[in-house]
Amino acid sequence: MFNFNLLKDEVFRLLGIDNLVKSFTEYVEARVALIKKEIRDELAHQISRIVVMVFMMLIGLLTIAFLSIALGFWLSELMGSSTYGFLSVGGIYLLFSLLLWLGRDRASDALAENLKRKMEQKR
Repeated sequence: MFNFNLLKDEVFRLLGIDNLVKSFTEYVEARVALIKKEIRDELAHQISRIVVMVFMMLIGLLTIAFLSIALGFWLSELMGSSTYGFLSVGGIYLLFSLLLWLGRDRASDALAENLKRKMEQKR
């Protein structure tokens, strides 16, 4: 019987194609491993940045909360009423919220452009 696979293997060996195929396969495997490593490294970097940002935001929120309470008590002493002092602090936050709401489109566009620039720099 004639074995076509045996003939094919022998022709490939004589022409050196078997080494070429083996080298190409090793190259592809090495390239895939490198890409996986790069993805793992980038993912670890981004997750660590997110964790740090979350902690910074928590500390910032606690700072704002304590400063708001202190401002509320201070304004209460100045105004002679704790109700008016804390209402004033609430009014300040309401004013900031209104300003942010009015400028939300510009802030959103600026943030989007900044993110696009940072993404382009990564490439």
